[in-house]
Parts: sequence; structure tokens; C-alpha cells
Amino acid sequence: MAKKSRRSPINYFKQNSTTSMQTPAVISIPAAASVQSNLDLAEQQLLTDERIQAKLMELEQERLDMEETYRQKTDGAEAEYERRKRDLDERANTLDERETGVLEAEEVLNEHKRIARDEAIAAIRAEERELRQAEYQRLISEWEQEAQEKLSSLERDLANQRAQVDVELCAAHDALAQAESEKVSRIHAADKEILGKYEQFTKEYQELTGQLRQAIREQLRLRSEVEIKIEEQEGDREYLEQLKEKYKSCSESEVLKLREQVKSLEIYVQTYEERISELRQQVARYEVREAVSNGQSAQAHIDELEGRLREAEDRLDEYADMPSSTRIAELQLCETALRQCQNELDELKGKYAEVQNRLNGAALSHRELENARVTASALEVLNDQLQKKLRYISDQYKSASESKFPGLLAIDKEQAARPSGKIFSGSLQAMVQYIRSYGASNTKHPLFYSEETIRVFVASLAASEPASRLLILQGLSGTGKSSLPRLFGEALGFTVNLVSVQPSWRDNRELLGYDNDFTNRFKETEFTKCVYRASAPIHQNQITLIVLDEMNLARIEYYFADFLSILEMRNAHWLVELIPSYSEDEKPRYLNYDDEAASLVVGKNVWFIGTANNDDSTSLITDKVYDRAQILDMDSREPDFTGEKLAQQYLDLTTLQTLFHKARNDKDACMKPDDWTKLTMIDKSFLQPMDITFGNRIKTQLQDFVPVYVACGGTKEGAMDYYLAHKILRKLEEKYDAYVLRCLDDLEMGLIEIFGSGTFTQCIKKIRIIRKRNFNAGNNE
Repeated sequence: MAKKSRRSPINYFKQNSTTSMQTPAVISIPAAASVQSNLDLAEQQLLTDERIQAKLMELEQERLDMEETYRQKTDGAEAEYERRKRDLDERANTLDERETGVLEAEEVLNEHKRIARDEAIAAIRAEERELRQAEYQRLISEWEQEAQEKLSSLERDLANQRAQVDVELCAAHDALAQAESEKVSRIHAADKEILGKYEQFTKEYQELTGQLRQAIREQLRLRSEVEIKIEEQEGDREYLEQLKEKYKSCSESEVLKLREQVKSLEIYVQTYEERISELRQQVARYEVREAVSNGQSAQAHIDELEGRLREAEDRLDEYADMPSSTRIAELQLCETALRQCQNELDELKGKYAEVQNRLNGAALSHRELENARVTASALEVLNDQLQKKLRYISDQYKSASESKFPGLLAIDKEQAARPSGKIFSGSLQAMVQYIRSYGASNTKHPLFYSEETIRVFVASLAASEPASRLLILQGLSGTGKSSLPRLFGEALGFTVNLVSVQPSWRDNRELLGYDNDFTNRFKETEFTKCVYRASAPIHQNQITLIVLDEMNLARIEYYFADFLSILEMRNAHWLVELIPSYSEDEKPRYLNYDDEAASLVVGKNVWFIGTANNDDSTSLITDKVYDRAQILDMDSREPDFTGEKLAQQYLDLTTLQTLFHKARNDKDACMKPDDWTKLTMIDKSFLQPMDITFGNRIKTQLQDFVPVYVACGGTKEGAMDYYLAHKILRKLEEKYDAYVLRCLDDLEMGLIEIFGSGTFTQCIKKIRIIRKRNFNAGNNE
């Protein structure tokens, strides 16, 4: 009995269920009633056995002992939980106190930072005012003295005096830059001290946060382990319930009953096998008789066989209740399964004790897990609060230490670059020849341009100076459109910035940048930085060319609309708004802050040069843009030539404006009433019938273009010829009406009659190109 009490009932229960389902077929066998009575008697004896009763009482006592032990462990775990809870509450209070101290220190540091910054700024501004006043008084006195001494020789020594004034201005700018540098260094020192203290408090805070995170990770690990134990406990509990049910069905009486059934089945199987042997002997005898009675009649032999068949059927009915061979095989399998169940019963009884112990341990772990969950929840809430405070402190520090325009503030700290090369002091015609020779003499990358191309470029700078400030260089790829502004920059010291236009540009955000609310920064583009740098006082006398490369990859009216509008206002103060409201303490120095907005100042020293290829990948440039811009067509490449090796020179804005002003004051080179009369005759007689005409804007531009073109070595008729061909007749390239062909013939004859043969050659060439391309008529010369 002791050995059988350690067996496991699970697998035995599975096999016993199969055996129990087949038992009725066995009971139907003769003499099974006596076996059943013997089994019932044996079962009653087992139930009244004292040893079984004693074992049941022993198991009950063990259960009570286990419950008592579980209760004691539970009480101990609750006490431990209370102690740990008190410890965590004390640690949380300590963290709150230290956090309060950090916040108070942060407020004190911010106050000290504000006071120190205000004092430093006030002192630096006072010093700056004194330096400016002293420098101003010194310059005024020197200028007045020099004016009195050199008044009689001012015309002769004008160039030398301008150079001296430039040197003095550079010295003043250097003094101003030094004062700005001292101011910035003081502010940086104060910021560095504040930043050091902030980093110290931040480090302490991070250490406390790390400890808190470590505690949270430990709690999560404990919770994970407890959850795994609970899952195992639930599985073991179900397994135990199955064991209990199967143990009840696997008593000793059932085992004895099955053994008696197996013995009876073995007797029936042996009897059945003996009967089969007898039947086989009779079949053999029948076969012998059939061989002997070959002389018997067929009818008698059939009657004899039928009688034997009836006798065999009677005997088969007699043994019908005996088990078949299949049934005997099933009974043998049942016996084998019974032996396996007995072995597994012993194993399961041992596992039962082990599972009971694990259940007790899991019950205790379950309580600890619940406690850990409560603690982890409290720590998570505390961690969220600390994270929010940390983000608040970081945002406050970020907003106090960073500006919306970091790139523009960096430009404020730049020093003025001294010009390289000697000051250009020649005429506009000399400038054209100098630039042409300088480009051809470049040993690494020689550039070859005609005097006409350079002359038109300089005259276009003059024509766009009062308004628009926009030039468009268009034509075939490889003719040097992007290289022409770069050549001016290398030869005369212009600042040239290249901005690549993208096909995705749809508004001014891609060109100017935008205010990012998430980072509290303005996304500054290279274009914005270039325009801002040019507006700084130290660069205002430096000519800046901003090249919009492939400017018609996107619609110019979309991304350049702000500039097309404001630059049209002649001699106005050009402002482009970046953000509508700006109130930070640290502001870029050279933005305009009227009406509380931050606006970009477009200086008078800036020109926008757009390059354009007219193909399927580009957008159409509209008349709105063409009318405002100066057009330079570059459809052919200048042949190579040898240029004179020349040194680099420097041309500032003041000198260029002086040259333009001198050219405009040349009355012989300016447009006269007779010239306007001829152009008006061409307009009314030949252009207006083709729905094109001179506008007031083009007339104004022509007044500035013609004298500068003449000063660069051209003629007045050549200037009018170029302007009429490239600004007016360009509009006929998209006209295909038949009447336009007749008007073109009339226009060609009218130009020859009014201005003479061989004068308006570019217009004649343009007319013939349009006639050939649009109407397939005439010669394309």
C-alpha cells in the first residue's frame, strides 16, 4: 500500500477510461457474475482496511500542517511589505526635498544670470556710446581740417581722399567690432558660469533619476518573475485537480477487479483456441471423406454437405457468445495499459507532493507581486512628474539661452574682410576691357566673353539699380551663364553667392526659410543668410551678386513673389517679412523690427542674377517677370582669344554708383526727344498692330540702360537695338497668326527707313529668326 500511494493517477485515468467503456462486453460472458461478486467483496475489504484509513488521516494532517505554514509565511511577507513600503516612502520624500532644492537653485541662477547680463549689456553699451562719440568727434574734426586745407585741390586729389576715408572707416569699423567682441566675451563668460552651475545641478538630478530608474527596473524584473510563477501555479493547479479526480477513480478495488476480468478473459481465449483447433480437424476429415467418395452421386454428396453445414451453423450459434479474435486482442492491450497506469500512478503521486510545495510558494509570491505592482505604479507616477519637471527646466533654459536666428547671430560676429587688390579707378569702358582680358588670362579656367556681352551685363546692372535688381541670363547650356557673375566677383572683388533653385519650390518658404514652432527656431536658408550678410554695415559698400541657378525650374512668381513686389518700388526701403511677431532679448542686429515683426532688409548693394535654360524641364517665364528683369541672351560661345595678364582690382558700391551717375549725366548719351519720337513711331505703326508695345516700366529702364551702355563703349542706336530686340520683340516668339508675318515684313522695312540700313541689326536678325521659326518663311541669317 505504501508503494502504491506514491503513484500518479493521470495517465492511469486515461487508460482506465478506455477500459471502463469496454467492460460491458466482458460482463456478458458466461460466469462473469461470480467474478463480479468476488470483486465487490474485495473492494469492501479494502475500504475497511485500517492501513488505508491511517494513510488518509496522515494525508489530512499533512494538509493542515501545510496550511498553517502558508499562513505563517503570509504574515511574514505582509510585515516585510510594510517595511519596504515605509522605506520607499522615505526615499520619495527625500527625492521631493532635493528636487525642491534644485528648483530653488535654478530660480536663483536665472535671477543672477539676468542681473549679470543686464549689467554687462549696460556697461558695454555705455562704452560703445563713448567710443562712437569720441570717434565721431575725432573724424569730424579731422574731416573739417582736411576740408579747409584741401578745398582748393579737392578735384585733383579726390581719388586719394576717398582711399584715406575708406581706411579711416575701416579703423572705425575695427574699433566698433572690438567693442562688440568685448561685449560678446563678457556675455559668454557670464553664460559659461551659469552653464557650469546648471550642469552641476543637472548632473545631480541625473544621478537621482538614474537611481529611480534602477529601482523601477528592479521592480519590473520582480513583477515579471512573479507573473511567470503565477502562470506556473495556475497550470499546476489545474494539473492537480485532474490528479485528484483520477486518483479517486484508481482505487485498489478497481485494480483487483480488472485483474479478475483479465484472468476470466484469458480462460475464454484458451477455450476459444481449443474449439478452433477441433473445427480445423473436422474440416480435414471432411476433405478426406470427399476424396474417398468419388463414386457417390452428386445429389447425395450435396445433401451430405448441406447436413454438415447445418450442423456447423448450430455449433457456431453455440459459440457465438465467445469473444472474437479482435476482442481478445483488445483485452490484451487493456492489460498492458493497466500495467502502465500502475507505474504512472506512482510517479504522479510523487509529483503531487512537489506541486503542493510549489503552490504554497506561489501563493506567497503572489502577495509579493501585488505589493510590487503597487510600488511600481507609485514609482512610475513619480517618474512622470520628474520627467515633466526636467522638460520644463530644459525648455526654460533653452528658451533663455538660444535665439530663433542662430545663423544670423553668427553673422553679426563676423569681421569685415579687407578688400584685396588695388581700388579700381578707371572708366566703364576700361572696366569692360579689363574684365574681358582678366577672364581670358585665367590659366586654370579661362573664360571668353565678347565686349557686347560684358557691356550689356554692366548696363543691365545700372538699369535695374533703382528698381527690380533682377537680371536673367538665358540661352543655351555651356555658354557661360553662371560663370559670368563669378568672373565679375573674381576680377572686381564682388561677393557672389550661388543658390540652386529646386523644382519643388512652391512659395517663399523654400527661398527664405520658415519658423519652426516645434524647435522654436527659424529655418534659415543660405539665401536669407546671404541677403542678411549684405545688409550689415560692414558689408554695405561691398557689391553682392546672388545667383539663382536654374531659376525657372520652378515658377518664379511662386517663390520670388515677395521680391518682385517690393523691388518694384523705386528708391524705397526694401523689407521682406520673416516672422510677424518677434520679442526675444537677443535679436539679430541688422533685421528690421518695425511693427514688432522681424523683416529682412534688402540692401542697395544686392543684385539677383537668374540663369535660365528654356527646355522641357523648365517652367515658362511670364511677361510679368520679363518686364521687371533685365534680359541677357547668351546663345553662342565667344571664340578663344589671348588676354592680357592683369592683377585683381577692387570695385566698391560707391565707385560703381559714381560711374553710373556720371554716365547718366552725359547728355549726349542719354535718350533725347528725337529718339523717343522715333521709338514712338515704331511702336504705334508696327508694334501695336501685333498687340505688343512699350510700357512705362520699359521706358524708365531704357533711360538708365542707354547711357551706361554708351559709357561702356557702345552706341545709343546699339543700346536701343538690343533693348528692342530682347525686351519687345521677344514677345512675338509665341505668336503664330498669319497677320503677324505681314507685320514683321512691315517692321523690318520701317526700322530700315527710320534708323537707316545696318543700324538695328539685332532687331532685323530677331525678326528673321521669328519668321523662319514660326512661319517657315525667309532665311534664318
